[in-house]
Amino acid sequence: MFSELQPISVCELKRLDRVRSLLEQLGPSEKDSAAEFLFGSKDDLKSEKDVFAEEDDGKMEVEVEEYEQPPEKKIKVEINEKLNISTLLEGCTDLTDIWAQINQDPQNISSEALSEKALENVMKIISTVKIEDKQALEYFIAVMTKTMLHLKIYQKSYEDFYESFLVIYPNSCHQIASQLVIEPALCGLVLFLINLDLMTEDQEKSVLLRWLTEFSIESSTLELPEVILSRNTKLYEDNQVVGAVSSSFASGVAEGSDKCVKFAKFLLQVLSKVTDLEERVVKNFKLVTERNRTFLRKKLETEVDKKSAS
Repeated sequence: MFSELQPISVCELKRLDRVRSLLEQLGPSEKDSAAEFLFGSKDDLKSEKDVFAEEDDGKMEVEVEEYEQPPEKKIKVEINEKLNISTLLEGCTDLTDIWAQINQDPQNISSEALSEKALENVMKIISTVKIEDKQALEYFIAVMTKTMLHLKIYQKSYEDFYESFLVIYPNSCHQIASQLVIEPALCGLVLFLINLDLMTEDQEKSVLLRWLTEFSIESSTLELPEVILSRNTKLYEDNQVVGAVSSSFASGVAEGSDKCVKFAKFLLQVLSKVTDLEERVVKNFKLVTERNRTFLRKKLETEVDKKSAS
């Protein structure tokens, strides 16, 4: 019988149920009084096993972990942090080198807005050294305008920069204006770009339409649509523009517009120049004129009635 015995590891002896199983193979049944006295009943053995597991559980887990995965063989996970674009641009002297680095691993470059120091450095370089790569130029324009939108501050230095920059890249004016127009704080800068006369009528139309989809025409916001429409009177004949203008007027809820004479004069100017109004456009203009509380209300209502009858 003893010739069939196999070596038993120490870790197996730590498990009472395994010891009990081995003794059953080698000796008397657990019902034997001597064995029961020594090892207890099944219920006693179960409770002892639970206590043993609670006391030694942590230690055993550590031993198994160390056995299965020694520290020297564990896989190290390295987390690669993205390169900060501001850090790259703050001290650079050649934007083409930075562009080459971005192209090498674009996923590893952060896409956040630039620091003010990085923005100033990019503006300085890009307005003096021409970038021939079109994609690189568009990237740096986008990152600059994104930063300006993030800062939400209209600085006189922006005008000085764009005046020099657009001498080198005049065709970029529309791209820049279209991006900046969504920030009310930069409206003055967009007007500056418009007055440089570098955009076509269609380009100015697209800038206006983007503004109209974002904002309502009110006493405090009418400058930009007023300037673009005054510069491009043919837009009064454009149904898309007229429809967007009427919706922008109607959506205005700012207190004070109904009593603002300047607002009423601009509305009257629009009504006197538009033609062939669709029904929804007439409804929009009627809504605005009904809210008006200036001495021009009667004239506004007359113009709306005249256009709706035509």
